[in-house]
Amino acid sequence: MHAAGPPLYEIAGLPRRGVGPLATARLIVDKPTRDQMVIFDPQTAPLLRRIVRGADIHPWRCDATRYLLTLPTSWTAATFGDVSAAQAWNLLAERYPLIQQRLAARHSPGPHPWWELSTHDLTVFDQPQLIWPSSSMRPRFALTAAGQIAGPGTCHVSGSPFLLGILMSRPAWRMLSSYSPSGHTYRLWPALFGQLPVPEASEPQQATIGALAQRIAELSRERAGLERDGTLRLLRDFAPPGATPGPRLERWWNLDFAALRAELVTRFGGDIPARFRDTRAAEHEAASLRHAALNDTIALAEETLNSQVAVLYGVV
Repeated sequence: MHAAGPPLYEIAGLPRRGVGPLATARLIVDKPTRDQMVIFDPQTAPLLRRIVRGADIHPWRCDATRYLLTLPTSWTAATFGDVSAAQAWNLLAERYPLIQQRLAARHSPGPHPWWELSTHDLTVFDQPQLIWPSSSMRPRFALTAAGQIAGPGTCHVSGSPFLLGILMSRPAWRMLSSYSPSGHTYRLWPALFGQLPVPEASEPQQATIGALAQRIAELSRERAGLERDGTLRLLRDFAPPGATPGPRLERWWNLDFAALRAELVTRFGGDIPARFRDTRAAEHEAASLRHAALNDTIALAEETLNSQVAVLYGVV
């Protein structure tokens, strides 16, 4: 397998760690906070970019639900001119008051603008990146959207659907997991990761594997959306404010309707009203069947992908 093609770094460049460590966790905000900042101060919109953390990466997809305040190297000088860090801090309060307020709890006077991401080139994130967590128990690779930033606990490299398909395949994971085992968790650090051989493939083979990877990623996003929407609807319709679904309702598609009703009673103390039960039963069955169909389709596509990548690696 190691002779099947050149190492990944020769094809996609050297893998890198994501942005981090950050000067303060307050540089990361959730969507409601970001939306509030933009509503009251529209100037902040270009400075708040979606960030993908290690926990946001799933097989085939990533859920970037938070935003990073991105003030790159020399931003302060370009924005306020040749001023001291103390003067820049005061000017920040005048021009971007919500940003300054957000950072105020961490303010540490000094000769340099600590709020800048001084060691990171953010222009690389203008293009989609192949991203993965720095340690994982199973293959978790995805392609980011253009503009999304790889954050703490992640690594990234220039990617493509073809490379995503290769890395999510069983043969590639077999090699990666042999590089740096640590119990049941594998360290996927850039230096080792860049050594992974990428099998040589003709343009038609690359196109076929890339199309398969894109299709599986789309199906995975649809399945995740179905799961999320079903859970949120249960919480909205039956849970008291601030309640959480618990492990069984989080996997509502594994429950038949009678078990779902019983869990709602156990978890939230109330049943589905009688007049709504027929409708909810039909909706639950349809959603559960769709979830099962997505599972089957994804599994079949993954087996097809594994077979095709195994041929490229010569391990059929």
